[in-house]
Order: sequence, then C-alpha cells, then structure tokens
Amino acid sequence: MIVSYSWLKEYVEITEAPDEIARLLTFRACPVERVEPLGAGDARILIEVTFNRPDLLSHIGVAREIAGAYDRPLRVPDPHPEESSDKPVSRLASVEVDSPELCPRYTGRVIRNVAIADSPSWLKARIEAIGLRPVNNVVDVTNFVLMEFGQPLHAFDLARLADRKVVVRRARPGETMTVIDGTPVRLDPDTLVIADSRRPIAVAGIMGGIETEITERTRDILLESAYFDPVCIRRAVRRLGLHSDSSYRFERGVDPARIEQASRRAAALILELCGGELAEGVLDVDQRTLPGPKRISLRLERLRALAGFDIPRCEISRLLGGLGMEVVEHAASFEVTVPTARAEVAREADLVEEVLRTYGYDRVPLNPSLPIRVAPREARERAIERIKLLCAGAGYREVSTFSFV
Repeated sequence: MIVSYSWLKEYVEITEAPDEIARLLTFRACPVERVEPLGAGDARILIEVTFNRPDLLSHIGVAREIAGAYDRPLRVPDPHPEESSDKPVSRLASVEVDSPELCPRYTGRVIRNVAIADSPSWLKARIEAIGLRPVNNVVDVTNFVLMEFGQPLHAFDLARLADRKVVVRRARPGETMTVIDGTPVRLDPDTLVIADSRRPIAVAGIMGGIETEITERTRDILLESAYFDPVCIRRAVRRLGLHSDSSYRFERGVDPARIEQASRRAAALILELCGGELAEGVLDVDQRTLPGPKRISLRLERLRALAGFDIPRCEISRLLGGLGMEVVEHAASFEVTVPTARAEVAREADLVEEVLRTYGYDRVPLNPSLPIRVAPREARERAIERIKLLCAGAGYREVSTFSFV
C-alpha cells in the first residue's frame, strides 16, 4: 500500500517527519518498506500490508493508526450532498441482484448533466503521489475515494446501459466482454458480472467494461458502491488473470460500514468538480446479511496471563479506543465493540494482541530466566520409540513426505 504523507494530514494532525511516521507504523506492526521523498514536502510511504489487515489499504485506515498512537482526533469526511427533487433515482435507473450470496449489498446513485474534463491540480497531485495516472475528473474521483476509504467504486455511462438497468448475476456460458484496458475476457458461470438488460458491462469487483466507460461524451453517470464476496473475487482474479486496485481490496474484504458513506463522498466530489445534479434517493439492494460490529469480552486476568505483565486499566481503554473500538469497563473485564473494519479481531486473544501491538512490543519487559522442567515420557511415547527402533533394526526406513503429512 502506498500512502502520501501530505494526504494523511487531511485526516489527522501530523507534525512528525515522514521517517518518524514510518518508524511509528513499523513499531505498531504495520511495517514500512521504504520512504520515497517527493517534491513540496510530500513523500510516498510504502507499507507492507498483511492479508488480515485490509483496513490499512486506505489513507483513513493508516491515519487511524497514527491518530491512536498520538492521541489525536481522526477526521473522516462524511458529506451529505444536496439532491435534486425533480426526478427520483428510481425513475432514472434500476438495480437487480440475482446472486445475493455473492453480492450482499449493491448501491447506485445517478448524477445527471456532468461535465467531463481534466481534474483540478490538487486532485491530480493526490493521484500521482501514489503512483496512479489521472484520467478525467469522474474517474479520478472514484480512484481518490478508493484510496481514501478503501471502498472501490465504479462509474458507468448511464446512457450506454441497455434499459438503464443494472443486473448483478453470474455470467452465462459463452459470454465475453472487453474490459477497459482493452483485454478480451471469456466468462463462465463461476464469474460474477455486472450486466445491463442485454450483456455484461463489468467483471464485478475487478474491472469495468470498455462499452460503458466514462468518456468526454458522458453526461449522466451511475455511481456503483457495493460489497462482493471475497472468495468469488479471489477466484475470478486468478482464473481470468485480471488484477486491479479494486480487486486487491475486494478479495481481502472491504468494510461494510463504508459502502454508502464512500458513495456519498464520491457524489459530493463529482458535484463539486463536474457540476450536474444528484438524483433524489439511492438504489440500494441490501440483503442484511453482512456482519455488524462484534462484542468481545476481554478479561484482565487473561490479558495478564498472555502478556506476562500488568498494563494499567486506563491504558488498555485508551489503546483500544484509539483503534476505533468502543470500550466499557467492568470490575474484572472490558466489553469491547469491534468495528466492522477489523473483521480479523474475532476473539479475546486478538484483543490481547491489539493491546500489546499498540502498547509497544519494545516495551514488554524481558525475563532473563527461563524455567525448564523435564517431563517424564508417557508409556505411549516409549512404545512408539521402541517400535521405530525395532523396525530400523529390521532394515526398514521411516519416510514422512509433505504430501503424506
């Protein structure tokens, strides 16, 4: 994950130098591979993100780690763009989800009469700082919000959708399409696609099709923000050989709580940079099957046993609260509500790891002595060892291969 040092400052106050931020993140188990200086006081920070931390695949996710470390407020954009009341969105487009098990939620907004042009210099600078190429104001906004929230978005040219309809379904045998980079793709029923009433227009969660891409002739757009099954996306990526920044996040799991918020953020930016009118309402197919926040009990006794030392109660609350978790203190435990962005935190031991990680592994006291006790071998172990020796004496050899194991 590449983040921009200057971009991070939009969400948290940072006075420390890029190298100091890199050191901080590394000590919080978010290892930084390198820092690349850019002009005008900016720098690229390359973070090695493990598969279980998709929350770090966004500037806001990284900013949350910094804010928690320094006890500083996190500023998350949450706009509510003004809607036009002349036509509701349901009269301009429709959405149908035929594979709800692979797409638990799909939202669409319609913005009419936009003016496609080059992006302003500030947006180009943000996009270029993380190694992307500016395309046009609408596409650049979707990429900006992707890297801001970690929620992939896609904009379709509404006029080029047959019957102005979106259908989320499995591909039909023999269907083909050409994606936006010009690659022809042969689809199969194991691939989830976004289609209109006639043909596929995008490989869901991976890449849009060339026939409905945003061009200088586009006037009305349908803005997609959705959740797709990570396993389905992961398999399609490998089967089709297609990779994108969107698929990289979908196959790891995006935050269900950001789907609608990221859509509003993108709509507000498009109205600001491209003009136009936002249709009233949102097309929202929600199966209500996505997981919500988890409540986990963290016992002080268990924390002490796993950590090996005592951490002050107030420090535990501060550390977990800095990660966006809600903490309620009880006499001998904490009740912790874990946000949906942290799906990998699922049990008490995970909370202990979060406390130690943010407290600082370098602050864990060392015990210079290591108690060693020789345990007597059980009768079963002695019998197995005797059998092995007898077999070896008879000329046999023991082989344990990886495939056998």
